[in-house]
Amino acid sequence: MIRIHVVLAISLLGFANLEGVARSAENLRNPFTLPEGVVLRSLLPPEKKPEAKKEQSLVLEAITTIDGRKIVSINKQNFELGDSAFEKKVVEIGPDYAVLEDGEGKTKLILRRPAFSVRVTQE
Repeated sequence: MIRIHVVLAISLLGFANLEGVARSAENLRNPFTLPEGVVLRSLLPPEKKPEAKKEQSLVLEAITTIDGRKIVSINKQNFELGDSAFEKKVVEIGPDYAVLEDGEGKTKLILRRPAFSVRVTQE
């Protein structure tokens, strides 16, 4: 009795029609294929590969001191002395500058905004 109900339900829902199942399978897209017009760079011939990005422009946005530790904000990311920032190491933090060093030499970033101090008082 249960088999009859299951077969009846399947046929009413249209799953018993194998042609419909086959047609719907043909319309499915492989989720792992790239969309049309998108190509992996590694598959491009050498003459069509885009040039490597030139060195990223680094902008020193802020210098703050929290609990005696100086923190610099470079390109919207925060770093302390000794941290790696954009493949360079933060080697010095001054009142209005930061020095980054890599294998090619040192880069001095200067804070372009005037310095101001913030005082926090507890009530």
